[in-house]
Amino acid sequence: MKDHPIDPTVPIVTLVLDCTTDHRNFHLCKKGGTVHAEEEEEEDDEAHEEEEKAREEDQDDDENISSDILNFAALLGKCSKKDAVPLANLATHLAAFACRVHDVGKTLHVLLLGCNTVNLVLPLHQKLSAIRPEALGSVWMLATSDVWPGDLSTFLWCNYGSLVTHDLADFRRATRVLLDEFTAHWKRQKLRDVSMTAKVESLADLVRLDRLDRVEDVAGFAKMDAL
Repeated sequence: MKDHPIDPTVPIVTLVLDCTTDHRNFHLCKKGGTVHAEEEEEEDDEAHEEEEKAREEDQDDDENISSDILNFAALLGKCSKKDAVPLANLATHLAAFACRVHDVGKTLHVLLLGCNTVNLVLPLHQKLSAIRPEALGSVWMLATSDVWPGDLSTFLWCNYGSLVTHDLADFRRATRVLLDEFTAHWKRQKLRDVSMTAKVESLADLVRLDRLDRVEDVAGFAKMDAL
């Protein structure tokens, strides 16, 4: 995000992150198996070497895109532990990117998919408030609660391309209708999961969408408009 070019011809820049969070970290991959610490270090070193090699090959020959994607997928498949990125670290990079977008007069849409992504909203709000508070009004954020079913992430962006506007009003309405209508089907799939179905009237209630300058810190939790 630090050096990624911003297209001067578009009015809106969109960033989509589909990950799971807890109260402190953004989890970039799940644990794939039990490995001894020494083996983990060796595998990590080998993975880094292969990643560097793949990156160099990509720079030398742009025509090997398909091969690079396969190599990258193979590298991800070798991960044997969870990469927990602190929310504050990710918020720092996002805030810097938001400043770049604001400085060129564009709107930034951040779609935080996956489960429990709302935990990233306040750290980003705090970082951006500290370095460029006027940029808060240029950032819109969609985030999920701690009980959002992460396997339904496609429902949160499938209407985006055709209905995107600066304030996301049309996208908001269409996505809420979609989630409302699907809730009954989702509950039938979750009949044994009483903890989930008993508390959810609509899947749309598990999603928040708001402009960042409107977000409030209420006892350490982000207060945002519902979808």
